[in-house]
Amino acid sequence: MAGSRHRALRAIVAAGSPNAQCSAMGTAIAARTTSQVGLTATTADSQKKGYCWKRTRQSYRSLQNLLEKQLKQADWELLQQAAWEGYLKLKYLDESGFDCWSPVSYSWSLAGTQKRQEQTARPGRRVNLIGVWEPDCSFTYGLSVGSITSTTYIRFINEQAKQAQRLFKRTGKITVITQDNARIHTCQAVQQCISDWQEKRHPLTHTVLSTNRLAAR
Repeated sequence: MAGSRHRALRAIVAAGSPNAQCSAMGTAIAARTTSQVGLTATTADSQKKGYCWKRTRQSYRSLQNLLEKQLKQADWELLQQAAWEGYLKLKYLDESGFDCWSPVSYSWSLAGTQKRQEQTARPGRRVNLIGVWEPDCSFTYGLSVGSITSTTYIRFINEQAKQAQRLFKRTGKITVITQDNARIHTCQAVQQCISDWQEKRHPLTHTVLSTNRLAAR
């Protein structure tokens, strides 16, 4: 389409009469219209066949151990049932991050308009968040300017462990925190802390950490 417009413009410049100019402009418009009609037809045909335009995501499904995933899925369903019956507290832990230049590829906007995300003069420093969510109950989080490291994670879990100990003493309920296989969740420093907590009856004794890779990404 760009090539057609360029050829038309060159023709307009070289043309010596109004008729030639109109003819060249008509050629450019026709080329552009034909291209748009072709694109619309292709989109309509794809939709009729059940296709839709959406973002492609990275996948790790081929790296999953299917047997381990099934066992984890069964454990998770059992924990959900126990939490629903009031025998334990089931929470979910994850991290996320935000910055002023966060790229947003898709968003909702009115038909015929395009939403714009104006950029600041400087991107600023990234703010990362680590949080624990208990469905229909609470969301506890911590903020960090810069990366969330294993030290940040251990400090956050320490606080969760203290809350779990208080809950256990008051009600006899344990707290289960489920998480993914992020490196800071499974690194050597964290593994050493878990061992120490269990042996020394640290508050984390009553916090059961369960690492799951349940998402079929």
